[in-house]
Order: sequence, then structure tokens, then C-alpha cells
Amino acid sequence: MTDKTEVQIKAEMDAVKAMHNAKSNMNKALNRIKTLEDNLGYLINTARKMKDYVPKQAYMYGGNESLHKIIDDAIADAQKVLQ
Repeated sequence: MTDKTEVQIKAEMDAVKAMHNAKSNMNKALNRIKTLEDNLGYLINTARKMKDYVPKQAYMYGGNESLHKIIDDAIADAQKVLQ
């Protein structure tokens, strides 16, 4: 068995502390990603429901695309992010 010096013990303790901090930061990042994905899914569902209240012939002022197309495009873009 090898005897560890105080310097080696401190280095190992620092490494363990760094790994603990890295794990904590990764968990925070994963939780943040999960929250963003959940909210993006909610946004997609809300946009789909909102289309029911917009007439198909409605256009944005000064635009050439229908509001339904704009909403569909936004939904498609959001779904790409979730894949």
C-alpha cells in the first residue's frame, strides 16, 4: 500500500469537489433543457388551439401569407427544435 502525501490527498479532494460541481452544473443544465422542451411543447399545443379562433382567410396587415400559414410555419420550426 502506498502512503499518500498531504498534497496528493488535497489534489484528490479537489478533484472530487470539481466532479461534484460539474455534476451539479450538468443537472442544472438538464433541468433547464427539460423546462424549455416542456414549454416549447406547450407553445406548440397553444398555437394549434389558437388556429381554431383565426379565420382561414385572415392575413397579417401588409403581408402575403395567411395567419394559418404563419402559425403552421412557427409550429413546424418549434417541432424541429424538439426532435
